[in-house]
Amino acid sequence: MWRMKPKEHWRQFAVRGESEPAPGYVGHSPLPYPESWYMLMPSAELGAGKVATRRLMGQDVVVYRTASGQARAVRAHCPHLGAHLGHGAVRGENIVCPFHQFAYDADGKIAEVGRGYTDKPKQSTLPVLHCQEANGGIFAWAGTGPPPWAIPEFLTPRHTPARYVTYDVPTHPQEILENGADTRHVLLLHGYGAAPRPAVLEGHILNQDIDLIRPIRPLPPLKLRAEIQHYGLGFSTIRINIAAVGLEQRILVSPRPVEPWRVHMAIGASIRITPPYRSGRGEGDLAQGVMKAVGRAMHPFVTWLLMREVNSDFQIWSSKKYTNPPRVAAGEGPIGPFRKWAQQFYPERPVRLWGNVNDPF
Repeated sequence: MWRMKPKEHWRQFAVRGESEPAPGYVGHSPLPYPESWYMLMPSAELGAGKVATRRLMGQDVVVYRTASGQARAVRAHCPHLGAHLGHGAVRGENIVCPFHQFAYDADGKIAEVGRGYTDKPKQSTLPVLHCQEANGGIFAWAGTGPPPWAIPEFLTPRHTPARYVTYDVPTHPQEILENGADTRHVLLLHGYGAAPRPAVLEGHILNQDIDLIRPIRPLPPLKLRAEIQHYGLGFSTIRINIAAVGLEQRILVSPRPVEPWRVHMAIGASIRITPPYRSGRGEGDLAQGVMKAVGRAMHPFVTWLLMREVNSDFQIWSSKKYTNPPRVAAGEGPIGPFRKWAQQFYPERPVRLWGNVNDPF
């Protein structure tokens, strides 16, 4: 039977610039900003001495990399007279304001003043964010206090480097991560046979494994194991094992809230090839270098397949409304337990990057 080729909706959501997006929800957002680690940008996009601007929770954040290679994130406006530091430069380990050449160190303190100044101004400290670099991305902590946990490194030297693409989607981090708990949609929307295992909740971590079967007519169905881990509501990893062909794919997702009910969602993919037939000598008959070369060659095609799978989710996310409480039915995935777990990331005080949100700087 002839079928119309589905439009690749994910392409229309690709971020081509960090200009301020318009709010994506009509009226008041039904969910506030959750505290978590969020990816500001892929590591590969920020070389030494470079400066970039990213949007987080309704405010600009300036990201820069020092001469020694440290990635840092600070408030966008200079506390002296308000110039945007995204137009500044890096001098050694400090970021320099483009207006009066004030240089700020890792703690946001003034390290140098511009030519002609005889003293440092009082109470001119640049607010900084806790920053972590992991899994090929630069992350910032947004919360009511210092980060109580860090993001572990999931990729090994045997995996291909993670390649990220960022999408601008009118939704919320919780809505995206809820896809993992909504196992029924894996069958009905994506066409997989799914046998989920009970979710395991361990503080800020949610683990869930799903055995999947993908019909590939006229070939035999393909069996996969998906191991999902959520670290808060700002970072998730999905490890997909296809034992029959010796392929492991690791998918990394970070939905960064840029405005109420709008995210810039970074999706990264990395693969590792292991020969299904081993010789008993470590990784198999072929050298690890050859396997990585094969993985790099396959990476674009595997990533394209991933985005074809997520394509249907983009269509849903971009037009759905948040329903609370959820009207769950018999046979539903553990949506209720997921939402109870997610509540810990909404503290009593609203999550703000720094100070008063009405402060123009």
